[in-house]
Amino acid sequence: MKKILLTTAMIFSSAVFSQERLDNATILKMKDAGLSDELIQGKIKTTKGDYDLTTESILGLKKAGLSDNVITAMMIAQLESNDPTNQLFGVITSGIREQGGKLIIGEKSISKGDEIQISVPSAGKDFLSINPKGNVMNVRSIGKIAGATGGIVGAVGMGSNNIKTVVGATKVMNRAEAINRTADTVADIQNLSGNAKKIANKKGTVTSWRKDDEAYVVEVLIDNKKYDIDIREAVMMFEVKL
Repeated sequence: MKKILLTTAMIFSSAVFSQERLDNATILKMKDAGLSDELIQGKIKTTKGDYDLTTESILGLKKAGLSDNVITAMMIAQLESNDPTNQLFGVITSGIREQGGKLIIGEKSISKGDEIQISVPSAGKDFLSINPKGNVMNVRSIGKIAGATGGIVGAVGMGSNNIKTVVGATKVMNRAEAINRTADTVADIQNLSGNAKKIANKKGTVTSWRKDDEAYVVEVLIDNKKYDIDIREAVMMFEVKL
């Protein structure tokens, strides 16, 4: 009986712990308990939080003895938890794999028959990660990537082995603008290439996927025509939405 009670208690406490969320009060409790700034910042980075960071609250935290470094860590965590761009990059860097007839992309997945929302080219007139089936992926061209991003991504490399470096560089560039990119925000969609016009702001039906040189290429059908999408790069550059 004692074993059963102990096991139940352990399961319950694990469930509670997994749902733990930090707030101003818990941060102050850790500080009052004598935890170092490094430990508190580590906890902030690894645990979800919901902080009150109004000017008045920040002054209160400072008055209570919280360091600038800890308060800054709280502000960054709060910003990133509400930033869809950051969440998206988290999905991309967590990996892509096949499992149970689905293509798993971080915490999301796609199956045959699902629809993928095509957005608009990340820059210029053409999609960098979407091409009519059989064409060479534009995303493989370092020159085009450099032109699309002012040379920043081109400088660090766009190969699949450099994905985390690319993510770091890309996050610096116009994060807010990129996540809000839709056909309606493009100054003149008529300036897109002929191929881009045919698929911009449309939905593609997933017909299959394959692994191509460490990258997953998803085949979709749009208006009875097949297109190949380098799914990792397409999501990373906001040319599609999952």
